[in-house]
Amino acid sequence: MYSFKRAELSDVDAMAYVHVTSWQQTYKGLLDDHVIDKFDLENRKKMWINFLQKDCTSIAYVARASEKTVAIASSHETADYVELLTLYVLSEFQLKGIGKSLFQQVENDAAEKGKRLIAWVLKGNKATSFYEKMGLKPIKCEEKNLGSSKVEEVMFSN
Repeated sequence: MYSFKRAELSDVDAMAYVHVTSWQQTYKGLLDDHVIDKFDLENRKKMWINFLQKDCTSIAYVARASEKTVAIASSHETADYVELLTLYVLSEFQLKGIGKSLFQQVENDAAEKGKRLIAWVLKGNKATSFYEKMGLKPIKCEEKNLGSSKVEEVMFSN
């Protein structure tokens, strides 16, 4: 079936692959192609190495099917809340409960710390309904810069 664990430096290559592939699958049509094209494996590997070497307020998890990493999630704790930074599941493994399990792990981390959970989601992303099913509510919408593009993101919170 599926296994879940806290991410380690040895997971970086697979995490970068899931991250980049999921971006390409998820954001095609929602973001300009040049923004998606700049999202490459080498940059994501460096990002995940830096993320995993941060202090204990930043946590990442991986989900595996057999020995293949098929999903990732990450969060960062602030003084007031825990922010779900990433939750990506390869398309062929979606709708199998993997994203739900990773989400619940991050949600449990936040609850154990007595903090609310927030997530910023690109407006128009089909994942907005997932977050609502998981009990988060849209709180506000903000326009942000992503490369040379302006995008709208919705903040969800419990």
